[in-house]
Amino acid sequence: MSKQPETTEVLSLFTHLQNVVWAETHEHWKTIDAYLNGTFDLWPAGVKGPKAYPAKPSSILENAASFNMPQVAHITRPARKKGNKKQEKADDVELFLTAMLDDVTRKESTLTIPTFRRHVLAYGYGVLEGPLVDNKAEEIKGKLQSPFRVRAPHPQRVLMAPHERHPGEAFKSVRMFARDIDALVARKGGGDAKVFSGVWLDGHNPFDDFDTKQYWSEDWHLFFVDDALLYVEENAWGFLPFLQTFSGWGAEPTELTKLNPKSLAVGILDHSLDSLKRHAQRTAATHNALMEAGLFQYGYEGKQDATQVAQALAAGALLQGKKDEYWFKETPNLPAWMFQAGGEIDADIEEATYSRDLGGRRQPGVNTVGQQEILSSRSDRKFDAPAVGIDATVTELCSNVLRLVKVLDVDVTIRGETIGPKDVNEDYAVEVTYQRDDPVMQIQQRVQGREDVKLGILDPETALTDAGRENAQEILRKA
Repeated sequence: MSKQPETTEVLSLFTHLQNVVWAETHEHWKTIDAYLNGTFDLWPAGVKGPKAYPAKPSSILENAASFNMPQVAHITRPARKKGNKKQEKADDVELFLTAMLDDVTRKESTLTIPTFRRHVLAYGYGVLEGPLVDNKAEEIKGKLQSPFRVRAPHPQRVLMAPHERHPGEAFKSVRMFARDIDALVARKGGGDAKVFSGVWLDGHNPFDDFDTKQYWSEDWHLFFVDDALLYVEENAWGFLPFLQTFSGWGAEPTELTKLNPKSLAVGILDHSLDSLKRHAQRTAATHNALMEAGLFQYGYEGKQDATQVAQALAAGALLQGKKDEYWFKETPNLPAWMFQAGGEIDADIEEATYSRDLGGRRQPGVNTVGQQEILSSRSDRKFDAPAVGIDATVTELCSNVLRLVKVLDVDVTIRGETIGPKDVNEDYAVEVTYQRDDPVMQIQQRVQGREDVKLGILDPETALTDAGRENAQEILRKA
C-alpha cells in the first residue's frame, strides 16, 4: 500500500484539474445545456429580435439516446476449463451480473445506465461511480442482499486525468446537507476511518449545505468539507470506484499546448451548434411574421376618444363613427419562399447529427421494410464509437463487481441470482455488449437455429447461445 497522500498535495491536484485541465471543457458543457434547455442567446448582442426555441436540440439527443443506442446488455463469461459444471458456473455469473445491472439502475432516481449513456452522447464524456457497497444492505441466511450501488454523476462533478483509460486518482465534488455529514461522521467514527472531529462540530442547521470533496485512489479515500480534511480511510476494495469514457467522436488537435480534453469530449450536438442557432432564428422570425399578420392592430383617426374606441373594440361592442376613420396596421407582404427557406439548414443538422430515418421516419423513395432496414443499419454505424466506449466501461464495472464479491468474502444475492467468492475464483474476466434486439431478426435467427439443429449441423446449446440465451445449459437440463 502506498503512503497516505498529503492534504495540501491532494487539494492542489483538485484545483489544477478543475481550474486548468477541465475548465474549458466544463464551460463548453454549459453551452450544450443552454441549447438543450432553450436558454442560449438567440440573437447577437444589441439585437432585440423575437424569441422562439424549437425542441430540435433536445429531440436530437433524446432520439439518439432512446432509439439509436443499444439498450439490452448481453454478458458473456468464458469458462476457465471445459466441462458442464464449469460452464454452469460461468452461466451463473452471467445471470448474476445481468440482475446486478438492472438492480443498480433501478435503485437510483436518475436511472444509472440510461443517464450514463445520455451524458456520453450529450457531452462526449461520461462517468460511472461504483460499485459501492450500500451500508443499508441486509444479510439474510448468510447472503448479502443487493448490496451494490452504481451511479452516473454529472461529468462536471468528477475529476480525473483525461488522457488515461485507467486513472490512478479521482475526485468527486458535491454539496451535502449538514445532517448527512453528521450521519457520515457517526458511521465512519465507528469504523476503521480516522475522523478529525474538530473539523466538524455540532450546531449546524440540518439543512445547511456544504461543499464536500472526495479523493479516491486504489489505496486511500479522503473526505473534505470546505477544504478541511474530515476523515481518511484505506480503500479496502483495491480499485478506483470511478470509470470514464469519451464518445470517440473527438480527437486530439495537431497543436496541443496544454492538457485539454475539450477536443476529445465531442457530443452529438457539437458540430451543429451554429446550424441549430440559425434554425431557431428562422423559426422565431417565421413565427413572428405569422403573429404580426394574424394578430393585426386597429388604428383610429376620428373625433371620438381613442380610449373609448379601444374599450369598445376589446368588449366587441358596436363601433360608432365613419368607415374611413378606422384602419388596420399594414404588415409586410412576405414572399412565399421565405416560409419554405431553411432546407439547407435542416440538411446540415441531419448530416452533423444523425439521419432522420433513425428517428423512426421513412425516407422519401423508400417503399419496403428491407430498404429501410438497410438504410437504418448503415446510419447506425455513426454510434459505433460511443457504443464501444460504453461497452468497455460497463465491462470494467462488472469486473470490479466480481472483485468486490471476492473482497467482501460473502455470498451475494440479487433478484434471486447468487454467487460467492468460490464462483469468482479470482477470475474477473467478463464481457458486456449492449445490443439492439430486432424482433424480426430474432425470430429469423431462432427459426434458422431450429432448422440447423434438426439437420445436425448445430448443437442445441450453440443455437440457444446464438439466440441470446445466457443460460443455455440450464435450459437444456430442465427441458
